[in-house]
Amino acid sequence: MKIDDFIWLDEFTEKLETKHGVYPDEVEEVFANQPAIRRIQKGRVSGENLYRAMGQTSNGRYLTYCNFCL
Repeated sequence: MKIDDFIWLDEFTEKLETKHGVYPDEVEEVFANQPAIRRIQKGRVSGENLYRAMGQTSNGRYLTYCNFCL
């Protein structure tokens, strides 16, 4: 699976930073470092599925990023 681009919505990046202390750049690093990606459930829209990515940033921080759509 190849991720070409990210669409970051302000409301989600603010929550990610303030509640979890994670920055969008770190999430993108995890994807660049070939995370394990698993489908976790079917989405509400036909053809949409939700996934979880588990991996490591370039600085060695382990992250799990949940509920993204492909």
